[in-house]
Amino acid sequence: MTILFWQVYRKAVVDNHFEFERRLHKRDWLLIGGGLIAMWVINAVTLPFVKTSGNSNVDSLTSLLTSFTFFMLFFVAFIGPILEEILFRGLFLNWFFTKHRLVSILLSAVLFGTFHVDLTSGHVDPIYWLSKVLLGLVLALVYSRTKNLKASILLHILNNTLAAFI
Repeated sequence: MTILFWQVYRKAVVDNHFEFERRLHKRDWLLIGGGLIAMWVINAVTLPFVKTSGNSNVDSLTSLLTSFTFFMLFFVAFIGPILEEILFRGLFLNWFFTKHRLVSILLSAVLFGTFHVDLTSGHVDPIYWLSKVLLGLVLALVYSRTKNLKASILLHILNNTLAAFI
């Protein structure tokens, strides 16, 4: 799946001068640092209000982390962020509403948040959903400002790695 996403993404960014091959500059690192601080604030503000039980996404991840610790840490910390950034930032922001960047950023964030909740359960924790939308917004803004998918991938990996160990 990762290879398929990567190939589609590479075709999508040919017109963007192969952005993934560009190095991260000092300004990019500052944006990543600012994004990480923003994500910490979002998590600190929303986490106390997220339902600790009954949230099927959180319950499933906790159960899987307990049962398959190494595999799930690797997936949550690395594979998931790479796939999600290729999809939500790399593809979505480069294919949809390209002339209306703000619309594309906002829709990407909403889709990212919605992707992280279980819609089949009939009950969605609105605070959990909002926290994921806000995290998606930070990732989209960092990607949009740096024009380098490596920046949002790294930020997403840092966020998920910290969340997995907390």
